[in-house]
Amino acid sequence: MMLATILLPRWCCATVLLVVGWSVLHVRRYYETTARFALSPSSPVESPSLRVGDVRQRSQQQPQIQQEQQPQIQQKPLFQPFNWTNLDLSRKGSCGLSKCFYHSSLKDDEGYLVARSKNGTRYHERLHRVWERAEQMSKLGVEVDDERGENDGTVGGRGRHFFLEPPLNVAYPSRSTLKQLNKMTHGPGKSRHYYGNLQLYNAEVLRRGGATLVVQKVRVAPAPNLICRCYFFRGGDRERGRFKLDDLSSNRDEFRSAVQSREAFMATFLDELKRLARLVADDYFSRLFYDFQFLLDAEGRIHHIDLDRMENTGYVFPNKEGAKLCFGGALRKVAGILLLDGDGDNNTTMAAMATSIDDAVNDLLRLVKVVKIKK
Repeated sequence: MMLATILLPRWCCATVLLVVGWSVLHVRRYYETTARFALSPSSPVESPSLRVGDVRQRSQQQPQIQQEQQPQIQQKPLFQPFNWTNLDLSRKGSCGLSKCFYHSSLKDDEGYLVARSKNGTRYHERLHRVWERAEQMSKLGVEVDDERGENDGTVGGRGRHFFLEPPLNVAYPSRSTLKQLNKMTHGPGKSRHYYGNLQLYNAEVLRRGGATLVVQKVRVAPAPNLICRCYFFRGGDRERGRFKLDDLSSNRDEFRSAVQSREAFMATFLDELKRLARLVADDYFSRLFYDFQFLLDAEGRIHHIDLDRMENTGYVFPNKEGAKLCFGGALRKVAGILLLDGDGDNNTTMAAMATSIDDAVNDLLRLVKVVKIKK
């Protein structure tokens, strides 16, 4: 009896220690196996010397590794940086209804278009689409001209434009910069408060959310030049089309003196008009007929201007009569400017040229896509 009393507690203690030790061993093996598969799902075989402390440390490091490997999604900034000292605000800007051109303070052959933002970021998005269309127009011109053997080696071929970079959505400038921008506006759209009212400067910033200007780097237009425009009309008793030289064109005597060869100029101009006719025949670029215009340099080359009109709707697509009056008017007007130099009998020369111009216009009408005027 006494022996049983002595041995029973010892047996019980030994049993308890055995059970506890067996449990700890299996729990340790379970955690090691679980951690092994969690850390390396593609490699089920792990080193048998892995310790619980190592498992815990690697488990803590794993989320950080996964987080570092995830691609960073960058939010597009609302405003893009621009250094306003890049503008030469000691020279007058040339302004239209919604944007002005200012010369660059860094390069004489570059400048910037500064546009008033009409509806915040949506206006910037619109001008960015115009930039994309212009780039496609340049590539299309080069590719097609190469195929036809008509590429003259200039950038853009028949899709020649002045954009150098995509537009920037720029935060509202400082009060002093705004004052100078307004002061240097010049042209048909000139206004004392073109870019905002200085008296309401703080209110303007808050009302427009800070982003009121869109800035785009461009090339300086060659000078002297002629700005050619065509207008198309809907039915009635009015003529279907009309050509006009814009008032912003260079002095005609200055332009005529800059042309080195009249024959070479007219030949180049006619080729450029053919390229233009093929371009507007493309449905994607047919909106160029809206407020139809282009810049003509002293070598007879055409440059596309004011391209944000491609985002407009409701334009009048010319019929055959309208296109004839437009292209024929352009050739006759420019030829008349070149012939006013007192050499020979201009009346005889113009009479001889009239026949060739008519033939050229008929060739152009076979290239351009003319349809019934849209209602």
